[in-house]
Amino acid sequence: MPHPAENSYDAAYSTSGIRGVLILLQEEGAFADATHTFMATRRSFSKAGYEEVAAFFRIHDNNKMNPFDGWPDLEVPEVLLPCSVLEQICERDIDSQAGIVASMAGPYQVVLSLFAGILRDRPEQRLAGTLVEGNIFCREKLLLFVRVKLETGIWFTRALAQVLCELHAAWHLNRRLNAFVGLPMVFASLSDADNSYFIGYNGKKFYQRAVANPVDGSILDHASNALLTNSMFGVLLDGYLAAIKLYARRSVARGSQGDNMPPGSNRTVSMTECESNTMQGWKKALQFGIMSSDYFQYAYKHGCDDAAEKGLDFLYQSLNAWPDKTEDLLLPSTKRSILAEMMEGHRRMLKKNPNPDWAPEAPNLDDIVSVDYVDWKAKVQQEAVERFWEILRLPAESRTLLEKVTEGDDPFKRLAYLAENLHCGGVLGSALEESAISLLPSDPFLVRFFLRVLRMTWDNGHWTKLV
Repeated sequence: MPHPAENSYDAAYSTSGIRGVLILLQEEGAFADATHTFMATRRSFSKAGYEEVAAFFRIHDNNKMNPFDGWPDLEVPEVLLPCSVLEQICERDIDSQAGIVASMAGPYQVVLSLFAGILRDRPEQRLAGTLVEGNIFCREKLLLFVRVKLETGIWFTRALAQVLCELHAAWHLNRRLNAFVGLPMVFASLSDADNSYFIGYNGKKFYQRAVANPVDGSILDHASNALLTNSMFGVLLDGYLAAIKLYARRSVARGSQGDNMPPGSNRTVSMTECESNTMQGWKKALQFGIMSSDYFQYAYKHGCDDAAEKGLDFLYQSLNAWPDKTEDLLLPSTKRSILAEMMEGHRRMLKKNPNPDWAPEAPNLDDIVSVDYVDWKAKVQQEAVERFWEILRLPAESRTLLEKVTEGDDPFKRLAYLAENLHCGGVLGSALEESAISLLPSDPFLVRFFLRVLRMTWDNGHWTKLV
């Protein structure tokens, strides 16, 4: 059965187009599953045209060469990641040997992992012209970041239209799920051949920041593109801090209203008791998060790696202070503990070496790499003959008849000789064709088909590479 959200958004699109879906998202009312509702809107967004979307958001569409012309700048803290993180990204990119694709996916995954599972990726499927790499949720209750990588320039404005609609949907779904003021901006990333664009939306206005992509296509150039990586991390860190502020304010509001207990509880909670529980956790997480951001910005301003490492330490302290402990966070200490437990279990299965001095005999490389060229060539030529007959796809009885045309001591040489001379044409080629037909006068059509295919296999190098 389709989700109710799918029906309502499909109906809005069928009656009023993209504008109807965007207006429906602005309506009031709660819903059970923000994630599912967001996904339900994407089917119509993939059909959005830029002119229609720009008109809805009152974006001036005057500069066809630069759709971002006149947009306000997206102000994101300038941060510097430590070398230890950039090394992980470079190793991932170099191992992948995938050029620009790796340069996008490598930083994306490594930077996201720094948030220990608090920011969580929900990958999406391919859409026309674009590849949605992920939707990042803050514990799946708050959509912060939509990442899209453009594949071809011809789709850019269409992809931009889709992203603007998704940001509008994400912000309003966050608003309806967190019904109070102070919502963080939602972000997206969109790339063309020249730049990566970070786009922000606060429910009223869109902002953008362009970061140049590497000019050289080498893996080293992409892997070392720290500017793009730091910009991506800065956007996510800003979103993370905004989410903490949001949840901290909600905790304070619920505590002051006597509603800081689990669902179903009517017990009034005093501010003192609330302060000692969830609210205190949010304050610690926020305090360490702000200090982390300050260190990362200081590191960027002065170019010092030790300050960036301190920023990373404070980020981990902020994550560790996160009040919601329903799931274990994948902090470095947790990873080390899991790894140690796994390795300990493996070591228990190991046994003592009964002969520490044992070593294998040195291999005789001459025997291993030597080749009987005559046998090898005969085998390869035989395989070529069989592949040719497979190309013809003839019944066994037809092949038996046609083999009369290639009778001789060496079927490969006979077929190659016929193929070469039929390819060259001329008197000899015509004579060979007449001779072949005379050997099988009962079915001249079959012989001509056989010879035509044989001539074509010479053209594609089927025989010449093995002569």
